Amino acid sequence: MSSPDKLQLILERWKASLREKDRSTEFVMSNFDELFDELSKSGATFDEAYDILPKAVKAHQPTPGLIRSFWKLTKSRSKRFDLSEKEFGEKWCADIADMATNSFYNSFPMQENSSGPSQGYSAGKISEKEYKLMRQHADKFKTLDLSSLPDPNDDLMTDEEEILKFIKERMR
Repeated sequence: MSSPDKLQLILERWKASLREKDRSTEFVMSNFDELFDELSKSGATFDEAYDILPKAVKAHQPTPGLIRSFWKLTKSRSKRFDLSEKEFGEKWCADIADMATNSFYNSFPMQENSSGPSQGYSAGKISEKEYKLMRQHADKFKTLDLSSLPDPNDDLMTDEEEILKFIKERMR
């Protein structure tokens, strides 16, 4: 059996098992963890598992009827509830997608390039040219040497008798 077929079979088995699982908020992450851990154990690559992510999210999302009934129930219980049915459904589905993505990256961490950040990679999504210019500027500064600073732990009392004496004086 080829790898894509095996991965698809794992996804289908997981989707079938969802009918028996608790799909409430507390268990969404663990449901996805189970799938991505199984994919990881089967030897799936990052890209292969990433292709499965949207299918898994769609399988876990609630049906429109469930969204509607849960929205009505929530709206009737709370006077402060001000979301429309559409907003409620979109938020619910977005929360599930976020948890799935977090679970995915827990099982399949991104591979960092050893040559430094490339376009779209770094925290600020800066280009490689901008990163190199920033690095050149930062490298012009002297390195701070902290070895000449006094140790802040030198002033601490370590003798038990000294500590007890100090406490007794404070209690007077």
